[in-house]
Amino acid sequence: MAGFAAGGENIKNRAVPGVGGDFAISESGSVRFIKASMKNGRRVCVKYPLDKKRGAKQRLRKILSALTMQPFLQPLPFIPAAEKNLLEIAKLRDFAAADLAVPEILAVQDGFSIFADTGKTIAEILKELRQRDTILHDRLLIRCAECLGQVHSAGLCHGRPDLRDMFLAERGVGFAGFREYPERFMPMAAAQVRDIWLLLIVIAAKAVDKDFVLAAAFRAWRRQAGLETLETLQAGARFFRLVLKPYKLVSPLIMGKKRQSRLRVLQFLVSNLGV
Repeated sequence: MAGFAAGGENIKNRAVPGVGGDFAISESGSVRFIKASMKNGRRVCVKYPLDKKRGAKQRLRKILSALTMQPFLQPLPFIPAAEKNLLEIAKLRDFAAADLAVPEILAVQDGFSIFADTGKTIAEILKELRQRDTILHDRLLIRCAECLGQVHSAGLCHGRPDLRDMFLAERGVGFAGFREYPERFMPMAAAQVRDIWLLLIVIAAKAVDKDFVLAAAFRAWRRQAGLETLETLQAGARFFRLVLKPYKLVSPLIMGKKRQSRLRVLQFLVSNLGV
């Protein structure tokens, strides 16, 4: 965690009822996480969605993405933090109703929510596995893609799948955090394509045997994807084929550290979707 605050401090000047002891505070994107102990000893996670303005890099990406004419590549409109808090609760309940593993909701307050702690994240587990068992490390990445396929098979989307928001559950991989809600702004098929596009980029960055894992993860997801979602992804791959060469030229200037992983996924999709 990024740091610790003494017990009793009110984060953002708001008291968290029933929480005592030390806080472990971190931020990721537009969400602040507070790992803490309840007064009865139970571990919990308190989440505050944050209002964050887009920087110059995000504005440039929005302009460039608009030129693609692909809905799943478009930046999402701003949603106020308070509304995101309620949207997350609704999505958690939808996932639970579909028998997908999610954390237990303990309380919902104005501007924040309290969930049962789900333990180590997939990102933390992968960091440990990379030092001692690279085969198991890569298998877990493939399992994440398979479980995202289960989400899509249930007619849902995650929004922005990230290994920091996933955890090990009895039924495979669970989903502990939701940051974005693309299904509010585009068809569900496009939102699901956005899911797998983003997750494959993460997988390509983290995998040890990158080519094998990327192919296996895609197959694991594809077995459960709907026809409309696959057709939407194939349309995206046709567009990628047209822009592949210029993308290689400009990506070092605009895409930052994830450039190589994005390029690897782009090339993979063009090569494996029959376009």
